[in-house]
Amino acid sequence: MNIKPTLATSEFCGPCKILKTQLEQSSYLYDTKDLSRDAGFFIENGIRSVPTLVCHDGTKITNSAEILDYFKKHETSQS
Repeated sequence: MNIKPTLATSEFCGPCKILKTQLEQSSYLYDTKDLSRDAGFFIENGIRSVPTLVCHDGTKITNSAEILDYFKKHETSQS
C-alpha cells in the first residue's frame, strides 16, 4: 500500500504557495492540510512551521528544497 505524504501549509505562507505550485507542475501525489482548516493535524503532529512534509513513517521535513528532493527521490507521482 502506498501512503501519500502530507504537506502542512498555511494560506499566508509565501514559500508554501511556491512549493505547492512546483509540486503540482510535477504531478507528485500528496495530501494537504492547511493550518486555518486543520489545526488538529498540526497539534497532533507537533508541527510548528510551514511548509512541513509529514512522511508516512512520521518523519517531518521543513525545508522547501528538501521537500522537493524527497519527492524526486521517492518518485511519488501519478505516472
